[in-house]
Parts: sequence; C-alpha cells; structure tokens
Amino acid sequence: MSALAQGLCSRVTWVGNPAADRPIVDVSLEDTSEAKDPLVDAIPVRHTNRTLMFRGPGLTPSGKKAIEAAAQHVPRCALSWLDETPLRSVAARLARTAETERFRVQNLHEELFSCVRFDLGWSATCTQGLRPGALGVEVPLRLPFRLLGRWGVMRTLKTLGAHHGLGFRSAGLPVSLAPNVAVVSSDLPFPWSAVEGGRAVQRTWLALALRGMAVQVFAAPAIYANEANTDVRGNLRAELVRDWRALLPEGHRPVMLFRIGRAPEPRVRTGRQPVESLLDLQPDS
Repeated sequence: MSALAQGLCSRVTWVGNPAADRPIVDVSLEDTSEAKDPLVDAIPVRHTNRTLMFRGPGLTPSGKKAIEAAAQHVPRCALSWLDETPLRSVAARLARTAETERFRVQNLHEELFSCVRFDLGWSATCTQGLRPGALGVEVPLRLPFRLLGRWGVMRTLKTLGAHHGLGFRSAGLPVSLAPNVAVVSSDLPFPWSAVEGGRAVQRTWLALALRGMAVQVFAAPAIYANEANTDVRGNLRAELVRDWRALLPEGHRPVMLFRIGRAPEPRVRTGRQPVESLLDLQPDS
C-alpha cells in the first residue's frame, strides 16, 4: 500500500509447497500506474487502543459498508459484524476463552509476556518489543501486572482461579462493552488464509483509523482455533471452532477479531521499526 504511493505495486509468489511446515512467500515490487490507495494516509496513525471502555457512537450503516469494502478488496476475505446481542455474546466468550488460556498454560503465558519490555519502564519508547505503557494497565495495577509475568506467581494464582478473572478483564469484558465488534475471515486454506487474511485485517484497521475509531484486535481466538496450531489443547480448539461456526460465513476461517469504538488516544504507543531495518539493501556492484 505504501509502495503504491511511490509508483510501485507488490506481487506475492509462493515458493515451494505452501502447505509445508515452513512455507516461503516471495514479495517483489514492480512499477505500476495504479492510483495511490487512500488508506495509505492512515498508516502513520494506526495503533492499538487498549482502553477498557470504548464509548459511542458506533459506526453508522454507511460507515460499516465502507469498512466492509476495504476488507473485501482482498479476494475471498470478508468482514462480519457481531453487534447483535447473541453474536456479541459468542464473540465475548471466544475472546475470554482464548485469553484465559494465555494465562493458564505456561508456554502461552511465556509467549504473552516475552515481548513486553518491562526493562524500559512504563513511559519509554522502543521499536523492538512492546512498551508496557501501551498496554492500557491502570497505574495502581502496574506492579501486580508485572508480577504476573513471572510464571511462578501466575501458577500460584491459577490455583485460585485468577486466570479466569484475567481473561474476562482483558478480553471478555472489553468486547462485551464495545460499540462495535467485527471479525475478518477467509475461505482460503491455511497458510494462504493467513497471508491474504492479514492483508484484509490491515485494510480494515486502516479504514477504521481514517474514521477516527479506536481499535483493539484479538488474535488468539482465531490462532487457537487453527488446526495448524499445536500449542493448545484439542478440546479447547474444538470449542473455539464450534463457536466460530455460529458467527462466520460458510466455509470461512477466522483471522482477527476487532473491538471498535471511540476513546482518547493512548499516551504511549509502541514505535515502529524503520523500513530500512526490514530490508536487505545491497549496494550496486
């Protein structure tokens, strides 16, 4: 998308067998006369907002159609709204169940906290890892939250059922209270669904940012429902898959769950790595 603003377009080619354990995607940039995508203007302002309470008003019907169009620009991807009470209840349960598992199981817990840069404090900036200040943790709860990053502490609290409360507070409750809830899905098989669905997720997020909406994404409910994920219990995956079937178009896989509303911008946001750090730039010989 940024490339279009520079007169370039990206071409994606799968190298080898995409169904293999380590699929490889080759992305090349080519000259193009395509017009600049207006969503590119939202890239610098797109961010995650983890404020507990999102307020209204929610999106209007015409606003929803515009967001849908952004997602459906990617073939075989869809955006489904989950605002009706029965659908929202299922979405909140999916978010809570997946987030609870992240506090219940050691390897998932370690994955959750491994990227949080507690060493930087709550106000410092960084481009590697996740700034603690961007997590939306209230000041009185910051020390307890940091202690939760130690598995020994979490394992003890788990015997008291604390993982259920954490899953509810961090995912179930925010989804229940949001003015709008939506999910991006795809009917492509994995891993194609991850790549193309990821494009639809970014387009959805950028379209929402252009309208000044606060957004928080929840990846775990979709990732843990994927049969390629071997880190979660089979019965948990079956539970998630069953609930997703009630929300998605026939044959679709979930890619990302969104909660959407309005909230003040977070004071601390995670920085982005410079583009140059992601490219292997070789001088001309």
